[in-house]
Amino acid sequence: MLFQIGLAGLMPFRTPLALLSLPSTPAGSGKANRSPVAEGGSCYSSYSDDEIMDFLYDEQKNLCLNTYCTRVAALKTFITSVERGRLFPIDVPTYKGETYSPSLSKDQVDALILAGCVFLEGVDLLRLATMTIYGARIGEVAALSHQHINLPNRTITIPVTKKERARPQPIPEFLMQVFSVPIKSCGKAKVRNDLKRWCRLAGFKLGPGVGVHAIRRAVATELDKAGVDILSLNIFGRWSTSRLGTAVRYIKNRKEATDLKVLEMHPFVETWKEAIPYLQKPPIVSLDCQ
Repeated sequence: MLFQIGLAGLMPFRTPLALLSLPSTPAGSGKANRSPVAEGGSCYSSYSDDEIMDFLYDEQKNLCLNTYCTRVAALKTFITSVERGRLFPIDVPTYKGETYSPSLSKDQVDALILAGCVFLEGVDLLRLATMTIYGARIGEVAALSHQHINLPNRTITIPVTKKERARPQPIPEFLMQVFSVPIKSCGKAKVRNDLKRWCRLAGFKLGPGVGVHAIRRAVATELDKAGVDILSLNIFGRWSTSRLGTAVRYIKNRKEATDLKVLEMHPFVETWKEAIPYLQKPPIVSLDCQ
């Protein structure tokens, strides 16, 4: 396993088999035959510039630009920290600017919600509501199941895919019929394909590289425009508050109360209120994910 040296010791980073030809064995299992770092780096195996370039070439084909930039930066940090004085074979690419972070417009999300209430049923409508209200990430939408929805308490515990802990968040009462559908988890590919289909129903087409995260950005943008403060936005969107500084972590507030305040100011909750009357019949109970 490839490791990255940090203040806390050796931290696992990734298992790039194409570059390192390492067994995909968890760190600490004692079963790995070859590791680039062991006992403080004494067993590190050096890799040529050609090996590194071949690996990064494969990574570039499979990753979006920003993720690829992060991968190159992390690999460079690792290599140059173990091999003091070594020059990394390439420069770290430049991240895409804000202009290139795809986001849906408010009109597009409004159209998506209206089309959902007219054309969609069952788990499709539930997943769309989770995206457009809570700004759920694609992994969170895919992992969502009936176990994450507490109907008596009217809460949803979105299975977070980042560092923040999963916690219950309130569901608007008028949307309980949408969230009362039994649902199973599914693959990310299904979520992507479903979103493309829903957008076509709403009258627009997603561009290259545009997906579920474009809705998350739209939710964050519209909440900011509505006057939601950055701390409440971080809590509601399940971002880590550690980057906001120590003072923010010292503030003691009830996250449930914060979520309720955000929902009251949420522009897309208002859109759902306007669109719900077009929901001609209760969502069909369906377990479509195998």
